[in-house]
Amino acid sequence: MGEGIEGLENRPGQGSKPIISREADEETICKAIEADRQSVKAAKAAWEASSGKTSSDDWRKI
Repeated sequence: MGEGIEGLENRPGQGSKPIISREADEETICKAIEADRQSVKAAKAAWEASSGKTSSDDWRKI
């Protein structure tokens, strides 16, 4: 307490952590896209199945 208005600002480490890591996920994402270039939803489903991760369809939250 006693931080005033400054206490309302976001601090490092707050918020959701990213679920996608370029180093860890780039290869699997590229493979999913190459396998099904006509359907983003199908590529996303393939990536989620292979990685065990899930992501939002609402890109506006990014």
